[in-house]
Amino acid sequence: MAWKTGFLASALVLGGNTGAFSMDSQTLDARILDSRVVKCGVTIESGAMTRIRPFIETSESLAGKFAITVHGRSGTNTNFTSQTVSFPGNNLIAIGQPSSISIEMVATSGGTELCRLSENIDFDAPGIRT
Repeated sequence: MAWKTGFLASALVLGGNTGAFSMDSQTLDARILDSRVVKCGVTIESGAMTRIRPFIETSESLAGKFAITVHGRSGTNTNFTSQTVSFPGNNLIAIGQPSSISIEMVATSGGTELCRLSENIDFDAPGIRT
């Protein structure tokens, strides 16, 4: 049985991968660093606000923390959010409609890193928005 916990935060952070894609509802998978983790990452949903929700699914009941940083850009405006929250729980970060975001997320339990995500996303690449 997999345990599932969700977390969404509104933050942008400098990441390692760069991509341009449509984000009606997109899941970005984190790199799993612990055998107890089945799946980990963030979901991103576009709309009037861009919503970022971290999640983790584990093979056993685990409690821990998400540390997430989001950095968004739209024209000359920037938005920076950095949060550390406990899981299980349901947390969300919401920001306006950025042209690009950077996300850094690390999930830990008992001082052990469970998973890590680092992504840069360009929403204004050709063909992304109409």
